Amino acid sequence: MTTKNLPTWDLTDLYNGITDPKIDRDFETLTAAAIAFEKEWRKKVNMKISAETLRSVLNAYSGIVSGIQKVESYAYLEHSTHTGDEAYGAAYQNIVTKTSTIRSRIIFFELSLVAIPAKKLEAFVIDIALAPYKHFLEKKIQEKKHRLAELAEDILQQKSLTGKQAFIRLQDENLTAQKIAMKIAGKTKQYSVSELLNLLYSPKREIRKTAAQKIGAIGKSTLAHSTFTYNTLMQDFSIDAVFRSFEKPEDMRHLENEVSREAVNTMSDVVAQAYSLVQEYYAFKTEVLHIGPLYSYDKYAPISTKNKTHSFGEAQELVLEAFTDFSPKYANIAKLFFNKRWIDVASTPQKRSGAYCMYVTPDTHPYILLNYHGNKRDVSTLAHELGHGIHAYLARKQNILQFDWPITISETASIFAEKILFEHTIKKTKDPKEKLALIMGKIEELIASIFRQISMYRFEQEAHMLRASQGELTSTQFNALWQKHQKEMFGSSLRMPTVEETYWSLIPHLFHTPFYVYSYAFGALLTLSLYSLYAKSPKKFVTQYIAFLSAGGSKSPEKLASVFNIDLNAKSFWEQGMAEFASLIAQAKTLRI
Repeated sequence: MTTKNLPTWDLTDLYNGITDPKIDRDFETLTAAAIAFEKEWRKKVNMKISAETLRSVLNAYSGIVSGIQKVESYAYLEHSTHTGDEAYGAAYQNIVTKTSTIRSRIIFFELSLVAIPAKKLEAFVIDIALAPYKHFLEKKIQEKKHRLAELAEDILQQKSLTGKQAFIRLQDENLTAQKIAMKIAGKTKQYSVSELLNLLYSPKREIRKTAAQKIGAIGKSTLAHSTFTYNTLMQDFSIDAVFRSFEKPEDMRHLENEVSREAVNTMSDVVAQAYSLVQEYYAFKTEVLHIGPLYSYDKYAPISTKNKTHSFGEAQELVLEAFTDFSPKYANIAKLFFNKRWIDVASTPQKRSGAYCMYVTPDTHPYILLNYHGNKRDVSTLAHELGHGIHAYLARKQNILQFDWPITISETASIFAEKILFEHTIKKTKDPKEKLALIMGKIEELIASIFRQISMYRFEQEAHMLRASQGELTSTQFNALWQKHQKEMFGSSLRMPTVEETYWSLIPHLFHTPFYVYSYAFGALLTLSLYSLYAKSPKKFVTQYIAFLSAGGSKSPEKLASVFNIDLNAKSFWEQGMAEFASLIAQAKTLRI
């Protein structure tokens, strides 16, 4: 699909380019503010501070944090679309180096805050003067035993620039630079990993097979680099966990997500125990396609040989129509991303793969990046990222310290947007074969969001455990571990070519944000429950849901979910999600061709 006329974002609401003099002026302002903040408050944030004074300190601190986040967000946005350009790479590194220096001056504040006795902090939580920062303070209480002395925190922050952040950047740039030749319809072209992954949805089996082999070849060619990088990042994560008194490395992610290890493990176990549903589905798909046995590169094969694509304009119209049907307010926010150029969708050579939404700050607005190729999955991804964007836009009423929220809730907002699109499309579809294709496509999205993510989460758990007990792991061990967890999920329903054993090395989340992936399963299962509530009482639910998104990070996931009478700690809640998924398979079977 051509990238011509596809929307690119306009970042001038932030800065006019990486050489914009305003960046340096903002750094001067931020540095001066940080110096003044440190001079004024370094020795005054202690158990004697009053609630009214602490509110003044928090207001000043918020201003500095917001300024840092704005310029860092801009640097990342620019680097994302220019990963192969050394000038943009250098600009990004220079900016995060400068913001790290500023953070060093204000790092004392949160450390001084968590050093205040718990009873005093608990009193602050209920003090009316500190109401705008209530949940921020609640989180500080939870973090008390995991924070280090100021010097240690400063060293970890500064060293991350030449440590984990440098390795993450190197991994991204290395994979983005990888291209491999592939011939389709007599024409040979150089394909990126992102483009090859898109070919796995081709109606032509030979294209899917070859694309899978090419992806594996890229994984193999970069395997030594990825193995060393992953080992290094796992060790870095483990060191942080030990220093911060976490029993298990994944507990750091759980604290950040504000969920308990027990709740996550319960969800993980419930999903793993339901792997048989994945196997049941692919046994059914084998019957539908009449091409058994299926291989793993067939898992996204369309049931129709018609390779229908959507122009970006069509995708935009489809998504906005679905959103309007759900809520005009919700749709009007989505329209801003198109009308004001807050979105970049063209797949270009220097652009990073995948998709994301950058929230930026409450006083600005979010931006969306994706790589649009025109297939149905890309339309769904557009809805997904707009779900994030609408969430961030609505949450701008919160201050910067309560603006961000756990990724579990973040993925609920995005996957719910996908669900809105799916249900709207199903209602409009009359042809049974087309309806079957849509339902099977949704089942496969949920397999990817729930089962595949839990499979990867369990891969991470075992990889980190082995790294801790055995030391550095080999690429052979990683490959075997990846295949083991894939086979546990798919069983005998799909055959797994050896060439796919390197696929773990191409997954950014494993390198960027260890143990992030379970959040997708969390969000998908919560979405299934929320949509069932919407179906029962649409008007009431929309009001509650808009409020849910607008709350941003001002409440814990547990409190946010309790508004809908959902208990995230109950095993029955996750089992209900599995039952909803099973009902989709049953629905597909009633439409069997």
